[in-house]
Amino acid sequence: MDIIKKTISVLLRDYLKVQADEAITFLGHEKHSELLEVAWKAGKRLTKNVLCVKYSEANLTATQNGFIRSICEPLLTSKTSIFFANDSLDETHFSDALLQNSRIIIIQNIPALLKGNFLISDSKRIVRKSRKLADLFTIGKTFSLSSPSGTDIQIDISKSNGVAHTGIPGEPSQIVLLPSGAASINLTKSSLNGKIILDRIAGISKKLNTPITLYVNNNQISQIKGATEAEALRKSLRKFGKDGRTITQMGVGTNDFIKLGYSDSEDEKHAGSVYFILGENQVTKIHGKMLKAVKGLLLKPTLSVDGKLLVKDGKILV
Repeated sequence: MDIIKKTISVLLRDYLKVQADEAITFLGHEKHSELLEVAWKAGKRLTKNVLCVKYSEANLTATQNGFIRSICEPLLTSKTSIFFANDSLDETHFSDALLQNSRIIIIQNIPALLKGNFLISDSKRIVRKSRKLADLFTIGKTFSLSSPSGTDIQIDISKSNGVAHTGIPGEPSQIVLLPSGAASINLTKSSLNGKIILDRIAGISKKLNTPITLYVNNNQISQIKGATEAEALRKSLRKFGKDGRTITQMGVGTNDFIKLGYSDSEDEKHAGSVYFILGENQVTKIHGKMLKAVKGLLLKPTLSVDGKLLVKDGKILV
């Protein structure tokens, strides 16, 4: 567990710049009790105001309001919280804490953390690339995107701003997911037209047996073509109702340490890949269960903004 102690110490000291009197809360499932204890000890070396909160399966099956009361109330008193995540939870569950000016880190890949294979190694380069791409997205007017599988689209981004996913919540009321590393752009004010051919669905351990082709007109998917996996995608998107076929976001991953297939939130950060988000996350009325948006991946893409080449065959050039 020494690597965990070192990782948490770096996270608190270098990433978050925790002050001596700052209130910190560690939150995690009871099955990670040993991990939480090590994190608590690492926190105590920097500040005396440290709280450790465990939750159980019973908490997960509570209603949304019940979950907030039983788990999230301690977060409301902390300036900084680190959450060792469970797949059943999403950043939407922590909206009340964000309203209280908390900053929240969600660490999703617990196995990678336990093995010491985590973001700390080359974080400065990941942050630099993410911010550089986001800046170019903001000042750019037109994306041109292609891929070996046959993707060929143009996107008007003149009314959209880029966002850098660095994993560093510098201000209150921010939430970030680790591992991080991406630059994205919201497409709700953009115009996306053409053909997108997906190589993978994020969070699925295997590649697609047959690529899925999306025909897009003004951000709306008019046709989905492919084999059985295309039909599975159609079924997934129906759950979102009329908005299921809307492409809401596009991004480029910048994290060289991501291995595809662990989770959708990590796969989108795979260096040099491009992701598209279909639909939007929703909390259902059944036990506050999260209905997650679908994320499709393009591998080895080529992307340019206003003629400037940013990614070529999956290699980031900036």
